[in-house]
Amino acid sequence: MEITIKKINIKEIREEMNKFIEEEFKNYKTLKGILSKFNNDLTISVSCIRNILVMINSYDIAFKEKNNLINLPINSALYSVNPYNNKQIFETIFDYKKIDEENIEVILKIEPINKIDKHLLFIIEAQINIFKDFLENGKDNFKETLIPTLKLNFSKAFEVVNEIMKMKKEDFERLKINENIDLYLKEIAYCLDNYKMPELYEKVKNENN
Repeated sequence: MEITIKKINIKEIREEMNKFIEEEFKNYKTLKGILSKFNNDLTISVSCIRNILVMINSYDIAFKEKNNLINLPINSALYSVNPYNNKQIFETIFDYKKIDEENIEVILKIEPINKIDKHLLFIIEAQINIFKDFLENGKDNFKETLIPTLKLNFSKAFEVVNEIMKMKKEDFERLKINENIDLYLKEIAYCLDNYKMPELYEKVKNENN
């Protein structure tokens, strides 16, 4: 089963982040150029997914207190474990797909690991649909939480790489690392999203080659 959770205009987000990077790091031309490469569709899409995961957690807490009809939080449903064999019931993947040059959809792919559990999907579909309504009613709030998160992550990446650039030769020798563009790309990708670091790094690296 594939459920579209939210449609997002990434062009607007990318443009706002371009302004932020240009202004915030204007005195650091080299580093600003490297950071700009990460202001791409993949970085923004990954951040959208991460933001939705965070919102699911907070939604679970808030909504459960107000609605007794929801007796199982979304997270508990998505990552249900069969108590008889201690195995996960569903394979759960949050992903995105590009609709056009301006928009993406954050999607949830969820399938029962055993066919016998397929009937349990109706519980998740109902809960996700309620959560989608929650996101739609507060669509401006989603962007208002996403942009500051992106800015914070880019600022953190800047600080980390800027400190590396200040290191002395003997420090690099002691740590047994080589200072090069590849190191910067890896550090920035890790700061932007440690779980998706390989994908973020590979995208920018391939564009540089």
